[in-house]
Amino acid sequence: MTKNIVKDSILEYYKHVSQTQVEILKHETPKIELAAQKIVEALKNSNKIWGYGTGHANEFIQALIAIPNSIPFISPILSSMEGVYDNVEGLGVALAEQVDFKKGDIFIFVSISGKHPLTIEIIQYLKNKGVYTIGLTSVTYSGSSKPNNKWNVRLYETADLFFDNHVNIGDTCVAIEGIQETVGPISGVMSMFIAELLTAALAEEFEKQQMDFSVWRHPHLKGSTDHNKKVIEQASQWVNYFKN
Repeated sequence: MTKNIVKDSILEYYKHVSQTQVEILKHETPKIELAAQKIVEALKNSNKIWGYGTGHANEFIQALIAIPNSIPFISPILSSMEGVYDNVEGLGVALAEQVDFKKGDIFIFVSISGKHPLTIEIIQYLKNKGVYTIGLTSVTYSGSSKPNNKWNVRLYETADLFFDNHVNIGDTCVAIEGIQETVGPISGVMSMFIAELLTAALAEEFEKQQMDFSVWRHPHLKGSTDHNKKVIEQASQWVNYFKN
């Protein structure tokens, strides 16, 4: 019988992913549970939960709004100011001023480096308005280089609460002989992992606080069309894009 042999590079990537997930469960679970409590309390008080991610870090926000079996609770902020504009001073405030933030709202910001002007400007602006800020970043990656903003801080140093995705410097984790650069980035996998942990914690917290909520049903399942119409009707009280 022919054996299915997995190459060392694949096993190496799997090893780093699984080890990092263990670290996240060990260190981030209490913060994820706290975030779920804060989010449900905010929604009960008719506040909104906003989300924004720079570049590919926006995968975290997408996981919370666009995947079947997620809970529609977050209002995404869409902008063309991502990636190449992170270092331009003043754009963070300009972006924040376009959104009708209220005191008591929650803002989730995703940036793996967490050090650029766009990131810190938005966080500082919102904290001054009484918005509770949650960051998703890499403490190791972000802490390895000097902040390039006038506050001289990083996302994990200024957000009210932060999740560490435990990604190493450079993000990648697999070195292959003959190739100069390492491969196998894991920040996207870890961000999605944390997003799903948060979704599970939210479902538990909604039930604990006896607050009515709905979950997107996969469109391929029977009755999904009628079910998801009811989900949209219910979530429209929380999520801004259902009203546009």
